[in-house]
Amino acid sequence: MSGHDLYADDFPPHGTTSGYAAGCHSGGACPGKLDRGQTCVQANQRYASDWGYRKAVDRGEELTVLTAESVPVDPVKKRDPKPVARRKPPAPTAPVEVVEEPMVEAVEPAPEEQQVPEVVAELPRPRGHRVLQESLLTLTESIEMQRGVLVVMERALRATRQEVIQLRKELEEQEQA
Repeated sequence: MSGHDLYADDFPPHGTTSGYAAGCHSGGACPGKLDRGQTCVQANQRYASDWGYRKAVDRGEELTVLTAESVPVDPVKKRDPKPVARRKPPAPTAPVEVVEEPMVEAVEPAPEEQQVPEVVAELPRPRGHRVLQESLLTLTESIEMQRGVLVVMERALRATRQEVIQLRKELEEQEQA
């Protein structure tokens, strides 16, 4: 559609969904912006997104009135906002008395005394550790099994390739004969 076609006499009214349907897709060149307050593109977007506007257009109401934001919108019950939790102020506390205590000096053991290292009993390992070890063992066995399968498959592939080569040679001999 050219810009000249936008001003033809038989063109649907601009600023409407029918103008958009007829091919007026330019937002800036649409004369509906001056006449009705919206372009055909805006009318189409509003028709697609505004339920009240769509119903009014479908009822055939005057479109110049519809372009204003005065289109009645169905009231939607809004929920009351969630009440804000209010904290109670902290209860006043009695002042804390600070009592100074005399400093105690650390006593080092005499050098002639032999220090015996503490014996720490080994704690039993958690069950999760055992489960983890068992799963690692299972995984290792699975990988080894897959390697074995891979070796067998490689051998089968080699044998198949040799058979294909042998069959090609036989086919060439038959064609030459």
